[in-house]
Amino acid sequence: MTHLPKGRDLRVTLSNVRPFAAALLLVWVLVAHVFVAFPRARTKLVTRPIAVAPRVALPLDAADRMPGEEVVLVYRVRNAGTAPLVVTARVADRVLRARIAGGESSRVDLTFPRSLARSGGHSIELSGSADWTLEYAELANVHGFTRGAVEFLVLPAVQPFLAPKLPTLVAFAACALAAACLRLPRLPRWAQLTHGVVTTAMASLCLLALVSPWVTPYRVVFAVHTFVLGAAVFVLPRTLQLLVEIGRSRTTGLIARRAMALPWTAIGIGVAAAAYTVFLWSYMGRWRAVPTRRGT
Repeated sequence: MTHLPKGRDLRVTLSNVRPFAAALLLVWVLVAHVFVAFPRARTKLVTRPIAVAPRVALPLDAADRMPGEEVVLVYRVRNAGTAPLVVTARVADRVLRARIAGGESSRVDLTFPRSLARSGGHSIELSGSADWTLEYAELANVHGFTRGAVEFLVLPAVQPFLAPKLPTLVAFAACALAAACLRLPRLPRWAQLTHGVVTTAMASLCLLALVSPWVTPYRVVFAVHTFVLGAAVFVLPRTLQLLVEIGRSRTTGLIARRAMALPWTAIGIGVAAAAYTVFLWSYMGRWRAVPTRRGT
């Protein structure tokens, strides 16, 4: 009969597993949700409210000059009536619909391939089931973004972007795995609680980014400096503990013993597996990013 671990044993088990889970989470985010460069582009089409009855055509000429393969049309519609309003967008052979409740103003994001703008005559037609007001409209290659320490982009789920190169990914995976293998003295309880709150917030943000392309039409990607800041938050206690250990040791014997105690075979296998996975992911991503061309 299998016995569940007791309270103390369970806490020890979790404390041993948590660093590896954090390392895996960071590597996954670095592979799929960190951008090295992405030139944002926005072109305003409507800046003052326009009363529309029943349709309006918006130019898509700016789409040809926008980086990326996906174009986002962002517009805000006001429904002055009491009945629900259906706004239909037509570009080439694609029809997209949005429903706006009576008496409300709503933002609508429509995403379509940039090649569709060319085949659609460089314009998109918006029509409503009743009289409506177009308050704002713009073309962009992102849904939204932030600046500052926590900088990220909200892209269309299939929008390609420049990600870190393979050597960077492998080097970070090796460092993260080595840091997770360290066994160091525990921090004071107040430090553990403070770090736990901060890392929980960071982990929640990372998990939100990871699931974004699977459950929404968006992909959240972080700037490099934001990812480095998050990784530093995760490893800060272990780094401080390691520095304390080094400061207490009068010789390099302790450091050598710590290094020899590391499971280098497991680390080597893990790094090799991570490198192979990243290699496949990188090339599969390149193949997906190549736009398909339709014959005429």
